[in-house]
Amino acid sequence: MKTILPITMPSSNRSSSNSAAEAFTLVELLIVMLIIAVGLAIVVPYAGKSQKNIRFRQEVLNMTEAIRYAIDTAVSRKRPAEFVIDGNDNSYFVRIESGDADSYKPVAGFIGEKHKLFEGIRICDAQGFETDNNLKRLVFDPGKVWPNAEITLANDESSKTIKINGVQVEPDETQDSPILGAK
Repeated sequence: MKTILPITMPSSNRSSSNSAAEAFTLVELLIVMLIIAVGLAIVVPYAGKSQKNIRFRQEVLNMTEAIRYAIDTAVSRKRPAEFVIDGNDNSYFVRIESGDADSYKPVAGFIGEKHKLFEGIRICDAQGFETDNNLKRLVFDPGKVWPNAEITLANDESSKTIKINGVQVEPDETQDSPILGAK
């Protein structure tokens, strides 16, 4: 004959005295909240500076690309193109000779539109540019020597200089654009 022995498992029901011992106290919760607040106070200011630096670097890249586009447009269309900085509203754009003597029109598309610099970014210096009223122009004329030029952009934390190396490009030549560099 078989004998069956009952097996009992410990009960999962907790008594009220055990659950109070396992709970967090108000002091422990306040300490955790304080640690989180201190961590956020350290991280948040850097996040704002990082966003400004990203915008600044993006503006330098946008301006460099607009200059490259002006150079490529001048060579490919065999007509003068110019990169223009408007000091009135801290903006820049590209335009190409329209066919009339010394008459320029904006290039079609996004790059020909006037680009206003992000807030807090300014053009500190523009060397090698022709000045006309409050416009600073850098003309890329195929068959002529292009000037050496520099544009310095700055924000509150840093500055970058875009250098345009002057070269002579014949309209029939297929060669790379002059080297643009940012320091």
